[in-house]
Order: sequence, then structure tokens, then C-alpha cells
Amino acid sequence: VSGTPLLVQIDTASDGRIDTLMITGRLMEAFRDSANERFVALDSVAIVRGTLSARCGYGIYLSADSLVVLREHPVVWYEDNQLTGDSIDVYIRNKNVSRVVVSGAAFAASQSDTLFPERFNQMKGKGLTMYLHNRKVSRIIVESNATSLYYLYDKNKANGANKVSGDRVVMYFSDGRIDKISVIRGVEGNYYPENLVKGRISTQNLAGFVYYRN
Repeated sequence: VSGTPLLVQIDTASDGRIDTLMITGRLMEAFRDSANERFVALDSVAIVRGTLSARCGYGIYLSADSLVVLREHPVVWYEDNQLTGDSIDVYIRNKNVSRVVVSGAAFAASQSDTLFPERFNQMKGKGLTMYLHNRKVSRIIVESNATSLYYLYDKNKANGANKVSGDRVVMYFSDGRIDKISVIRGVEGNYYPENLVKGRISTQNLAGFVYYRN
């Protein structure tokens, strides 16, 4: 189908909520065989499911596997989190997004505080997995050459930034906000006091940081 087609699939999630998957692109193909049913979207692909949205150059939806495959400069947004990488796979379980796997040049960014919109917590590495529970991000794991940047606050006042790296970095969330960070093996870290951060935000960003507007 050509002419900017739109695929709409309405599902009822396990908690009774109505979740609608929408996929559009310049061209769409549908395949049905004994192995699986799949939909392929090409060129300027946009995907929305609940609070998750994405864009890429090439996307595949495998309905039997409940899997969305994103290729060619994929970007995924979920709540306040933006994920980018060479390839991204979105897994759906019980009609809800359960995890997002980023492979190659993996990068996660999220606004650290609404009072400081220019400050973004960041994580990067060769691979990244974001896990979700009850529609909320529960943790993000970055593997191999993992690095994280996160900003600190004290009673709504900016209090500098921490940069840590290691073989693996795990960022835990509580109600959508960072709760704690765990760094495993080869740990290195630096604290930057506020007087070195204020007015120099761009110099704190990890290499490869780009924030796209959804």
C-alpha cells in the first residue's frame, strides 16, 4: 500500500485499558504465512502505542511475536526517556510494552528536572535495555563501555553532576524518576560541583548526545 498508509490495531491490555497501535510510513507491506503475520513500513516511519512513540526509516511489526523492529536511525520516546541506537526492538507482553532493547551506539536521555529543562540525565554504551513494569520504567541497563551522567539536586536547587563509567551501569527508577544507580566492574567516577556546571551544560553532555523533539 502506498500513499502514506496507516495501520491501526486496537488491543485491550491485561489491565483492561484500550491500547491502540498505529504505524505509518510512505509505503507499507503486509505478509501472511504459516510462520507469522508481519507488517513492514518503509520511509519516514512513525509508530505510536500508548505513551510510546517512535520513528525510523524501516520498521517491522511481527504480530505473533508481539515485537516491533526499528531500523535506520531509530528514535524511541517513552515517558520522559529518549532512546537511540543503530537498531531498536520493542517487546510487548500482555498487550503492554515490557522492554526496549537498543543495540549499537546505544544512548538514553531524559530531562533531569522540569525546573532545569536544559539538563538531561544520560546513559550510553554498546547495548542498552529498558525494562518496564506497570507501564512505568523500572530500570535501564547499559552494557559494555557504559557511561552515565546524572544531575544532582538539593531541595529543588541544582547541586552539580556525577559522571560514572564501568562495564555495566544500572539505573533504577521509582515512579518514573531515578532512584539509584549501580556501577559494576571497572568503576570510575567524577563529581562536578555546581560552580563548574552552571552555564556550561553543553560541556557536560556525553559524546553523541542529541535530543530530538517528539
